[in-house]
This record gives sequence, structure tokens and C-alpha cells, in this order.
Amino acid sequence: MKHMTVLSFLLASLLAACSTTQVPDVPAPPENIIRETEQLPLEEPPTAQEEVAEEEPLQQEPQEPPPQAEPADESLTKKQMFDRGNELFAKEKYRDALRYFLAASKKGEEAPIFYNIGTAHFRLKEYAEAEAAYKKALELDPDYKLALAGLGKLCLAAGRDKEALKYLVASLRESDDRADVLLLVGTLYEKLGDLTASASALEEAVRLEPEKTDIRLALARVFIARGEYEKSLQIFKELVKRSPSEACLRAYIAAALQAAGRTDEAIDQYELSLKLGDSSVETYNRLGSLYYSKRIYKSAASYFRKAIDAGTPGAPDYINLAITYIAAEMHLEATEAARLAFRLDPESARACKLLGDALAENGDSSGALAAYAKTLTVKEDYAPAALAAGRLESKEGNHEKALKWFKKALEMDADNSAALRGAGSEAYALKKFEEASEYYRRLAQLTPNDSSVRNFLRHLLDLSQQEK
Repeated sequence: MKHMTVLSFLLASLLAACSTTQVPDVPAPPENIIRETEQLPLEEPPTAQEEVAEEEPLQQEPQEPPPQAEPADESLTKKQMFDRGNELFAKEKYRDALRYFLAASKKGEEAPIFYNIGTAHFRLKEYAEAEAAYKKALELDPDYKLALAGLGKLCLAAGRDKEALKYLVASLRESDDRADVLLLVGTLYEKLGDLTASASALEEAVRLEPEKTDIRLALARVFIARGEYEKSLQIFKELVKRSPSEACLRAYIAAALQAAGRTDEAIDQYELSLKLGDSSVETYNRLGSLYYSKRIYKSAASYFRKAIDAGTPGAPDYINLAITYIAAEMHLEATEAARLAFRLDPESARACKLLGDALAENGDSSGALAAYAKTLTVKEDYAPAALAAGRLESKEGNHEKALKWFKKALEMDADNSAALRGAGSEAYALKKFEEASEYYRRLAQLTPNDSSVRNFLRHLLDLSQQEK
């Protein structure tokens, strides 16, 4: 398709907008900077310059003209100026091209000229001016699809998704690359949460271009989001028949199977993906999660470790690894992973508490208690740390200390059932039956269907009466 590069850029922008990286807003175009002038007929209709696909960060970075800038030759006709601008644009001399397009516009306004002005401004990262030029092109020709697509791109990159959708849908009316625009529209609907409209747009795109893999993959992704796993699997299986050794397709199948809860089949497909050359962090992490769900903890830890080795790990990665090592009873490894997590994020209460858990499992009670105390300096209302310290003191037979920790946990979370149970049990061990009764009374209110709590509460109330 002739303008495929424009739409490829738009789709790349949309996928970037769906990521965690935030794109700054495009400044609004200045008002009334372009006045209507008399439009003169062209000797020959110009062809708008195609845009080169290249993903660029959306940020204002004014560019200085090159040292040997080419001034626009005022003696040329409008068409000659436009053609010269296209030649310079193709050579990536955007500032020089812009001079010729602007000069051409002074000899007669046409939508393709202002589209090219907008595109040149876009390449020079002058986004407000680009938006104004695209809108000027639409004033001159409201159905000019390239200007509609250009505005859609700007709005999309700026996070103005609903505006982007309006312009892109409008550009579909007379588009000769309708399937590619539908792909973009369907992906944008998906981002906005309208999965029905997304599937409709993508199914039409598949009808128009049944052989295009990227459209089919986008539709399969939407089917997964809608819970229509068999439809997504059917698409993936058809694509695998064409490319049986394509690792990413196996990973897609695995993701659909995983979403459908077919864990063993998902594991088989992810592992086949690895055999075919996949070495992505995501695949390793998904395998780790699947093995963890099956309680095959050593295999889970192995894949989480591979994910760390394959990427640039952060504290959450080491937290996952430490939790898995603890479950696998690999306590030395768990301690080291937790230390690394806390070193990477010393403000993470979870990482610090996890270090305490690993030390406790490794038999280092004093180190564990120190880690729990440290956790409460990182986040003073982190009840899980106080709860863990109470349990450890209770296990050591230090009932007074355990009771204090459970009380501290209840100060942070008054309805924490584990802390109420722990405090009641420790008060009972210390023969503080009335106090224990109060904790269990509160616990019974939180767990009205737990007969064991009610029965023990009656026992405590009897003991309290006997004390009196």
C-alpha cells in the first residue's frame, strides 16, 4: 500500500502509548496564525509526500537550520517549489523542504501542500505547528485522508485517544489502505476498552487483507481479552501452519492457553517457543508463574532466574524469585534474592519484610526480627511485618513479645483476622483470658461462619468467669 509507512508509524505510536512510558502532550496549535487566502488552481495536482516510518519521542526540541541551508528559489512556480520540497524531504533535509512547502503555499493554498508542511514540522519535532498545518489542510479539503491520519497520529502520541479515533475513523471513508487504518482503529478501540468495536474493526480488516499476519494477531489478542480463547487459538494455529518454526507464534498460543486455564498445554507451548529460539524475559516469567501455580517451585525458580539473567531486573523480579525460593525451601538462595531486592529498592517494605521471612526460614531469628523492625522504619504502618514478627516470637515461645507485635499489627489494621487470632492465642497462653476473649469476640464478628472461633470463644468466656 502506498501510504503504509504512515500507518505503521501510527500503530507503533499506539503501542508505545499503551506501555508504561508516558508521552508528553502536544501543545495546542496557536490560534489565528493561518488566514484564508485565495486558492489558485494548480497546473497539475501535486502528490503529497509519503512520510518515512520512524518512531520518535514526542517532545519539543527546536532544531537549528543546517549550516548550509537552501533558501527557497522564489522564481519557481508553485508546482516546482512543491516538487523541490519533496526531493529535499526524501533526502531528510526537512528544514529546507519546509521552506519550499511554505513558499509554495504563498502562491496558492492546497491541502497536499499543508499536509507536507505539517509532516515537515513533525519531522522537525515542531508538533504544535504540525497540528495547525494538518488542520489547515482539512479546512481546504475536509476529506483529505492523509491530513486526517496525521492528526490522528498527533492526538494518539499525545494521549488524546478519543480525538485520535475520531480522525482515524474519518480517514477510513476513502482510504485505499483501509485494512491498515482498521488495524490502527481496532487497536485504539482495544486500548479504550471497547472490545466489541475493536473486534468489529479488526474482523473487517481481516476480511480485506486475510493474509496479513499483524492484523490476525491483533484480532487474536482481542479475542483473548474477550475470553474467546478458542477463536484466538484458531487464528494462532492457522498462522503456525504457515510458519511452524516461528517462536513468537508458539508464545502467542501459550498465552491464549494460559488465559484459558489450560496450564499444562501452555507450559508445553512456552517451552517449545524457547526451543525455537525465544529467549524473552516475558516467556521465562510466564513459565515461572505457571510452574509456581502447579507448586513445582524449583522449576519456577529456575525460570524466574533465567528471566533475571535475560533482562534488566528490578526489585520486583528478585522479590518473585525470593518468594519462590522460600516455597522451594531453598533458604540461602531466598535470603540472597531478598537482599538484592532490598538493595535495589531500599524503600520497599515488601522486600525488607521478605528478607526477614527468608532469614526466619533459614533459622536466623534475630536477623529476621531485625529485618521486620527495619521494615517498620521503611513503612511504619506495614502490618504484615508486625504480624510476621509476632508469629516468629510465638514460635520461639516468647508470648509477651509476640502479644506486643500482634497488638502493633492491630494498631495498623484493626480488622486483621490473623492478628486478632494471634493476639488472642498469646493472651490465652499468658492466661489473660478476659483479654483473649475480647480478641476472639472481635474475630467471631469478622468470621461468623467459623465454628472453631465460636467454640474457642465460649471456652475463653468460661475461663474468664472462673477467674472472677
